[in-house]
Amino acid sequence: MRERKQLLNALANDSLDTRVAEIYGCTVRDALEYKGRLSAVVKQWEAHFKDNLSTGLGLYTAPGRTEIGGNHTDHQWGCVLAASVNLDTIAAAAPNGTPIIHFYSEGYGTIQVDTRELYPNPEEKET
Repeated sequence: MRERKQLLNALANDSLDTRVAEIYGCTVRDALEYKGRLSAVVKQWEAHFKDNLSTGLGLYTAPGRTEIGGNHTDHQWGCVLAASVNLDTIAAAAPNGTPIIHFYSEGYGTIQVDTRELYPNPEEKET
């Protein structure tokens, strides 16, 4: 985790180019597009979590995949023909010192989850 301004500076001044290229399996020259996406996530985090700007911030990525055949049979020990795609989900996260997790997702808004609530909430059940 880094301080958010330090993280933005590292993305802007090319000191993370090699790491970004390694994560995305591209050349350092091609890492520019990914660095722009990562910088945008940090800026969105700053805009939505202004109360937490003094903490360290981490950037995370999860690669995308598509299931060509056998959709969800892997949950039942079945066979799946899957392939990776050149899409990923990226996130910025920082500790807030509380048991409440605050999520913001573009297009979905803010959601809060209390980690002390261990059972399904009947009010949240889809009908």
